[in-house]
Amino acid sequence: MIVRDVGADIVHLDIKRRDKRHIHDWRDLQRIKNELVGPENEGVEIYPAESRVVDEAHQYNLWVFKDPGKSLGLGWHGDRRVADWGEARKHNARQRPLPKWMGGK
Repeated sequence: MIVRDVGADIVHLDIKRRDKRHIHDWRDLQRIKNELVGPENEGVEIYPAESRVVDEAHQYNLWVFKDPGKSLGLGWHGDRRVADWGEARKHNARQRPLPKWMGGK
């Protein structure tokens, strides 16, 4: 993992596993962002135009605002909504149990 201050009040998180295998569990990246920058800091993972794609390794990049008050204005707005597997089943959806850091048991 590499943490870079890239200016403009942004921190770049370059994330990869030690064994170099792929990961892409949203919860893993959310936890890493929370631990390294902060739980109320907003970040983004970019899916660029094909002409700007960089895909040379199982490596994931997040760009996170240093200021927890800054936002891109994208995504869901309003109250936090997190469901465990039981709550999701009530809505004919599937979900894993919540880890403790997300409010699970």
